[in-house]
Amino acid sequence: MRILIFPGDIRRSDNPYGELLYRDMPTFGIEADGFSLWRALWGRYDIFHLHWPECYLNRPWPKAMIGTLLVLFSTAWVRSRGTRILWTVHNPHSHALCHPRIEAWFWRLFTAMLDGFVSLSEFCAQWVRTNIPCLRQAETATIPHGHYRESYSASTGKSTARDALGLGRQQTVLLFFGGVSPYKNVPHLIATFRRAALPDAIMLIAGRADSKKYGRHVEISANGDARIKLDLRPIFRRRISLYFRSQT
Repeated sequence: MRILIFPGDIRRSDNPYGELLYRDMPTFGIEADGFSLWRALWGRYDIFHLHWPECYLNRPWPKAMIGTLLVLFSTAWVRSRGTRILWTVHNPHSHALCHPRIEAWFWRLFTAMLDGFVSLSEFCAQWVRTNIPCLRQAETATIPHGHYRESYSASTGKSTARDALGLGRQQTVLLFFGGVSPYKNVPHLIATFRRAALPDAIMLIAGRADSKKYGRHVEISANGDARIKLDLRPIFRRRISLYFRSQT
């Protein structure tokens, strides 16, 4: 069996989700290739497995339109050649909702081409069946999101992690970890923390800012408060365990 995976970089180094999901498939005789337009046009695949097909809708026009057309065209093309289409439902819509008309059009066309979907919870599966009528009779499976414990070092202790991050041994550490994007409203989180009576607490905000402009907005929200530490760069695997171990 051969599977084409969208997006093509799902097995990237900064997030182990894709690596863990597809790592053992060769053991079962399954070949899994990352998406490229060339592979979609000329490759022969049994399944086209899409994660975050809405990802281009978070981008400015015209990238949103071009990317969305790419997803729809690739899906329709491989389907016309006998490939079955599978969607793992991570999000019910794009994060930013920048282009509501394009988005409504996209979901209507995309979901009509699906042969099945994978949900991460039973609640998610029920949401899909309720809100997307064309998928009520589609093949489906619920596969809970796995843990990442194997992917990060367990040898780093709390004291070592705090020393590496320049944190006090006795402070309470609150961590926000992940992409720093507008829809997560990190400035509001910072404002709430600053109003709280937590003189011995430190807030760590670690993750790549969505843009330089938004990163600057987050920095201004922190406004030099020494209790708030920002790391708005991409956080690679070797450093992730430091942030999480600093709390334990």
